[in-house]
This record gives sequence, C-alpha cells and structure tokens, in this order.
Amino acid sequence: MKGDLIIKGSGDPLFVWEEAIAVGNKLNELGIKEVTGNLIIVDNFAMNFKSDRQTSGQLLQLAFNSRRWTPIIQQQYQKLPPNTPKPQITIQGTVKVENQVPETAKTLLTHQSLTMAELLKQMNIYSNNVMSEMIADSVGGAAVVSEMAAKAAKVDSQEVQLINGSGLGVENRISPRASVGMLKAIEEKLQDNPLSVADLFPMGGRDTTGTVQWRNLPDGVAVKTGTLAQVSALAGVIPTKERGPVWFAIINHGPNVDRFRVEQDRLLQKLANHWNLTPVVSPVKATQPVKLGDPKRNLTQES
Repeated sequence: MKGDLIIKGSGDPLFVWEEAIAVGNKLNELGIKEVTGNLIIVDNFAMNFKSDRQTSGQLLQLAFNSRRWTPIIQQQYQKLPPNTPKPQITIQGTVKVENQVPETAKTLLTHQSLTMAELLKQMNIYSNNVMSEMIADSVGGAAVVSEMAAKAAKVDSQEVQLINGSGLGVENRISPRASVGMLKAIEEKLQDNPLSVADLFPMGGRDTTGTVQWRNLPDGVAVKTGTLAQVSALAGVIPTKERGPVWFAIINHGPNVDRFRVEQDRLLQKLANHWNLTPVVSPVKATQPVKLGDPKRNLTQES
C-alpha cells in the first residue's frame, strides 16, 4: 500500500489486542501487507486502555506485525478461535498523531465496537476506570454525568458529586439513596428492552471474574462494587418471590476491606433466604461471554 494508513478513532473503550488482530487480518484480506508511509492516528483512539494516542498507535503497529509479537500478545491470541490468522503488516514510516483525516483519504474498513450493553457489562465486571472515563467523556464528562445521574435517581444534585468519570477518589461522593435510585432508573429505562440491570452488572452465580471473583454472592443477585483504601461499598438488587426486587446499598468504612466484603455477602445471603430468592435468567445473549476479535465486526464498503 502506497501512502499512509489512517486510523480514525471514535471512542471505543475496549479496543484490545484481540480487536487489533482482527482488524489487521481484515486489512491483509484486502491485500494490505506493507504500508510505505506512516500510521496516522486521528481523533479519539485508545488501545489497551491507554488514552495517549501516540502510545495506542504504537501498540496497534505492534499488533499488526505478528513477527514482532511479545509473549503477552501471543497469550491473547490463544484466546481467539483455532486457526485464526496472524496479521502481517509492515509500517515503513512512523506513528504520527494528526488532527483530521485528509480529504483525499479512502475508507478501507469500519470496525464496530461491542454493543453498549456488552461494554458496560465488561466495565462493571472489572470496575475498569479507564473505560468509565472514556464512556463518561463521550457524553460530556463528569459534570454532565453527575447532573444526569442525580436527575435519573430523583435526588438532589448534592447526593451525586463527581470530579471524574470513573468515580475513583474520595472527592467523588454518591449517597446510598442515589446509588439505589440510579439502579432503579436503569431498570426502568430498560422496560421496553429485553435487557435488565442483571445484563449490565456482574451477577452472583453467573459471573466469576473481576470484582466478584472471590465473593460469595447469592445466585441471581446483580451488584456493583466500590472500593477505596478504607471503603467497601456494594449496591444492587435481590430478586425475590415475596417482595419482588429488593434494592440495596451498603457502605462500610474502616481498614479491613476484606472483612467487610465477607460480611456484606453474608448479609445478602440471609436476606435472599428470608425473602425467597428468585434467580433471574436473562433471555438475551448479553449474558454470554463477549467475543473479542470477532471478524464480523470489521466491515468493508461491500459488506
């Protein structure tokens, strides 16, 4: 390929090695194995949770050339389906960051991210702060998120105070009432959709990685964890036969966070038994493992 290869980002917060490999393979299918110019990064492109565009571009260049793969990339490649090709694209130039795409540029392919439901689920399972920041920035930043969240939760704006999109830091403050209000607002928003809160947050008995990996949560209870050095918080919903959905928020303060988690899980187990827990089984595929590196999400003009 003569000229530059231009990557125009649009805020995908989960563009990782597997996704880059799939893009590289698609470019190979289009006959691109060498770029005589530069790899140019435009707009909001992040890779492997690196918000710096120059760094993300260098990671992408590495992913495109399987001859230069590190053990970490090889490890992630093993998670892809058997016989997945290994991309081979050599960039003769360097990685550059530009402000706009030249008018003469030609679109080769469009990469689609995972659905927003899948992105939110992964963000919440792993409590990924970089993903949270990127998604918050896409709607206007922390101030806008604070205002929207308080309005949706039907609480005073003082009950949702955010200084960043991830909520990381003691300056971020959300009341228990606001936490419950936000979860209920999400459930209400999804009434006309086959999704539920359980499809956007980790659920006991189904999700076994990330923030709930070592928890002893009742099956069917959807939760969101929150942890700082001396704070452990847990909010979510218990589906029950006797009382319907029971929404809750727990905040513990002190030095023994691990002990707080054990006691939180024990309390939820008691409540679930008392009110006769009814596990929720979602009818949609959002509960299935996400397919990172799915080649079907790379579309050409003919697709």
